[in-house]
Amino acid sequence: MDTMVIGNLCGDPKLRQTRRGDRPMARFTVAVNRWRRAGDELVACPPVFHRVICHGPLAENVNNSLRKGMEVLAVGQFVDDSYDDDRGERRNLIALEARTIGPGLRWATAAVVKAERADDQRGSPPGEPESGPEAALTGQEPELARAG
Repeated sequence: MDTMVIGNLCGDPKLRQTRRGDRPMARFTVAVNRWRRAGDELVACPPVFHRVICHGPLAENVNNSLRKGMEVLAVGQFVDDSYDDDRGERRNLIALEARTIGPGLRWATAAVVKAERADDQRGSPPGEPESGPEAALTGQEPELARAG
């Protein structure tokens, strides 16, 4: 089951390769600010910090697009991210393994640019928009077949 975390980046994403060195991986922390009512007032509660990880092209896009302080939305599943430290002690951690991440647009704007995909197998020739939402984003309409 997917979980959504909405909060602010605590620092710039850190991009590195997986241990096998075959895929990019990004890590970052999201601070979620919480509020509660006390009578007629809103009282700030301590923030909750969530570790977020992502892999592949998503990790590269996150690294190229997001910076400290930005509001982000991350959707994915919580996973065990535990490890043994240098002293051999077990560190039990969980992280949100994100399948999609986006900027929050409440106090910002974004210009979305579709990234090139090396494994794009959808059938459209490079540089030509597909029908559907991608065509609408480019401002080009798909060519319609005309009956004779």
